[in-house]
Amino acid sequence: AEAIAGGYAIKDAAGAPYLYTGVKFEDSTMLDLSSAAARSWAKAKMLEGIAQGADGWMADFGEWLPADARLASG
Repeated sequence: AEAIAGGYAIKDAAGAPYLYTGVKFEDSTMLDLSSAAARSWAKAKMLEGIAQGADGWMADFGEWLPADARLASG
């Protein structure tokens, strides 16, 4: 929800957050990592996790990017 509210998610053809059924069978989206603002937000989130003791995270499912998604990079 925070990523969508911040405008960091991939978009659909209408410019709305692109939602699809994810691996948990719930509405999901992806960060638009072609956006500098989304990368900065993601980096800050990862640094928060590291500060709390996390030592890694799963960076996968890139293959789930919908072919018709609209990215900040065009």
